[in-house]
Amino acid sequence: EEEAKDPRLLVAFMKKWKATRVTFVPSYLRHVLEFTTASESLEFLTHCISSGEPLSLSLAATFLKAAPSCRLLNLYGTSEICGDITYFEVTPQYLEKTSSSFVPIGKPIPNVDIEIVDPNTGEVIHQNSSKPGELLTYGLCVAESYLNSDDKSLAHTSDRSLFNTHDLVHYNSSGDLMFI
Repeated sequence: EEEAKDPRLLVAFMKKWKATRVTFVPSYLRHVLEFTTASESLEFLTHCISSGEPLSLSLAATFLKAAPSCRLLNLYGTSEICGDITYFEVTPQYLEKTSSSFVPIGKPIPNVDIEIVDPNTGEVIHQNSSKPGELLTYGLCVAESYLNSDDKSLAHTSDRSLFNTHDLVHYNSSGDLMFI
């Protein structure tokens, strides 16, 4: 428990137990990287998931320098939809070519579908458009109902349940979702 509170202890703990996979919110990842030196690099990691907050491009670049062989995945989801629904793998090649300040939230994971809709008209915004809209999801991640909830974010049609996250997003030129 103490290891989780102190980034230096956490890195030592992960090395001791040969951890290869880790999940961080970006604000804690930044804290861990502040206390990581060349002698205490994160080269032992093979997979890192960033989730829960927007991941800045500069933080992603700093992490990949500290863990050059690690796969860095940026995931997006909400607790109302049973976890994560989109992903984006951050690569050094992506970092070199992008001009964005933040990493995309990417594309839907398997068994999840999404739609971007205009919040005023309800019109579906297609992937070849950069117009902003609200992110809706449907698929196995959406429950039929929520206990003691009259939330209007959940809707049912004859063949699916939809959840409106109310998060504003748009498609970038690569077809990946970006927060606004």
